[in-house]
Amino acid sequence: MPLPPLSEVAHVHGSSGRHRASGSTRPRPRLAMAGAVTTLTAVAVAVTVTTVGGDDARTGSAQAASRVAASVPAAAPVALAPAAVAPAPAEDTSSLLARRSSRLDRADRSVRTVAVPRALYRSATTPSTVTVPAAIAAPPAAPAAATPAKPAPPAWVGPMGGPYRLTSRFGPRWGGVHHGLDFAAPIGTPLRSLSTGVITDVKTGHGVYGTYIDVTFTDGSLARYAHLSRADVALGAKVGAGQTIGLSGNSGRSTGPHLHLEIHPHGDPNLKDAADPEIELRKRKVGV
Repeated sequence: MPLPPLSEVAHVHGSSGRHRASGSTRPRPRLAMAGAVTTLTAVAVAVTVTTVGGDDARTGSAQAASRVAASVPAAAPVALAPAAVAPAPAEDTSSLLARRSSRLDRADRSVRTVAVPRALYRSATTPSTVTVPAAIAAPPAAPAAATPAKPAPPAWVGPMGGPYRLTSRFGPRWGGVHHGLDFAAPIGTPLRSLSTGVITDVKTGHGVYGTYIDVTFTDGSLARYAHLSRADVALGAKVGAGQTIGLSGNSGRSTGPHLHLEIHPHGDPNLKDAADPEIELRKRKVGV
């Protein structure tokens, strides 16, 4: 607020050293006006400060400024006009601060709201082991049906593939020893290999045995089939238990159609270890 010109106040130096204003008392109203202006400036500052606090504070301050302005003389508004505009920038600054605070608050809430679900989403993707209750677990696959095993062929069988009759056993006969077992049967009756083996001899026209076949089995024993009408295997052929190897007949030194069967447990090719065929077959669980 401008002060009165210095020329209007005369300073008189007295003998006592005090300053004394000379002339009339006209400066006094101007001093009073200056005091009022100072008071109004303070009020305006107060209004500016209180507007930062909010709408209620601005309303109270505006009412106080109105009451003070009403009590000031009519000449005061000329000096107060510039000061009355001052609160506007303060109000804009307050609004800017409020909007900035609101944006920061929203950003803070956004961070708090979004960060937690992301953290949960990341943790949910962590691999984990899940135990399935046995009640709902898938039943184990049924094992593949095993192919039924074929029954193993018998290790040993009887020599005759048709009806027969025992006519002579192993032992003494006609002043000598009969080394085999005779199976009387019609000519052409199939003859079977007693077990798995190899054909080790085949002959025809023998003076005693006629047509015969020797078979050596896997256990080392040997069997001779004599008086055949026909041999159906060759030397060195492999045969199995029950396989037909020839036909019964009446060749060689024979009194009728039959099979003369000898068994040599040790496989002596000279036939010096002959044993009772009936006993040897029974040892191998074959009845005759």
